[in-house]
Amino acid sequence: MVSHAINATAVVANNPGAAAVAGVVAVGVLAVAAPLALASPALAIAGFTAEGVAAGSIAAAIQAGIGNVAAGSVFAIFQSAAAGGAGAAAVAGGTQAVGVAAVGAAVGRYFWEGKTGEENDADTRRDGKQDVGLTTTDEQDLTAEDKI
Repeated sequence: MVSHAINATAVVANNPGAAAVAGVVAVGVLAVAAPLALASPALAIAGFTAEGVAAGSIAAAIQAGIGNVAAGSVFAIFQSAAAGGAGAAAVAGGTQAVGVAAVGAAVGRYFWEGKTGEENDADTRRDGKQDVGLTTTDEQDLTAEDKI
């Protein structure tokens, strides 16, 4: 068991970009599969509880700045979600949307950029296709008129 942990540590150390992508994908999949498993603790940490806003919390400070909380506002939705009300559906949907976006961004960057976390001097994507954008040298060769 210890040898597996050592091997995993070595893989992460040798591939930090891929490890970061794997972490983002794992959290994104959790956000899609069980959105309230992520959102509920986050709401609680912020101070939104089933009994109301926790005294001395971030939510309490925001509420003090807002004054009267308008029905349907983001603050009201968060409090409703924490109390198990109708806001839970909105928070779950938002969490799922963020999860999908995070997975898409991480996977897209991984395949587009080549070796994640490293500079790609060859302007070649992971799929082997060549980027067609200007390189730094091309930009330096342009005159002021060409840039307009």
